[in-house]
Amino acid sequence: DQASPGLLLWRSLLQWLGGIGFIAMAVAILPLLRVGGMRLFQTESSDWGEKVMPRSHVVAKYIVGVYLLFTLLGALAYHLTGMGWFDAINHSMTSVATAGFSTSDASLAAFPPATHWVAVVLMVLGSLPFMLYVSTLRGNYKALLRDQQVRGFLKLLVAACLLFSGWLWLNSDYAWNDALRLATVNTVSIITTTGYALGDYSQWGDFAIMAFFYLTFIGGCSGSSTGGLKIFRFQVAYALLRANIQQLIHPRAVIQQKYNGHPLDEEIVR
Repeated sequence: DQASPGLLLWRSLLQWLGGIGFIAMAVAILPLLRVGGMRLFQTESSDWGEKVMPRSHVVAKYIVGVYLLFTLLGALAYHLTGMGWFDAINHSMTSVATAGFSTSDASLAAFPPATHWVAVVLMVLGSLPFMLYVSTLRGNYKALLRDQQVRGFLKLLVAACLLFSGWLWLNSDYAWNDALRLATVNTVSIITTTGYALGDYSQWGDFAIMAFFYLTFIGGCSGSSTGGLKIFRFQVAYALLRANIQQLIHPRAVIQQKYNGHPLDEEIVR
């Protein structure tokens, strides 16, 4: 709270630039280096086969444009919910970057409840693959809905938010609306590796502490600004486990492992 505005803005800028750098590394650099399954998400392809754009530098421009657009819209939304412009710009940069620095020691708790829902939306947007936003802009309007990783991530978010909301509502004096808001902000913040705080979830009981601990290992989607283990790795591991169980039941069967409707290469699975 006592830091100078210049220092706060510099800190937010570092996180914002780090977020776009993280996306660029995931969609451009790691696939070229053939690192750990990242060839599933080649720069020029959103689903391995369909060309999105001919040149990688054009893709980069689109990604930066989407990133900047989310940041500007986020700052406007924060301002409309009651934040001053300085706070709104800083929080928008660190929300889209899923990085979580706030201009207040109390983090999001220092601002009106409406800002908390804006933060949730921006954190989720920053956690989805930016290549699929590019595909959507290029006319493939079902790119996000069809993607197995996105669907799995959103299902996990909804299930975890409802679980913690119900737990908090039953084990505290909060009304359902407040319990839903508190649980959703904290859950999304943890799963997206953002780090915004709203209240102290360690006071919610042993179950919440244990469950939140395990959620810290999960990140968002590949090609997003989030950290952590990406959702697609859990999905590929599940596909491998399911195939092995089927092989035990039917030893002579030829079982093909698939992801997003495409066969999984054995080297990628390893």
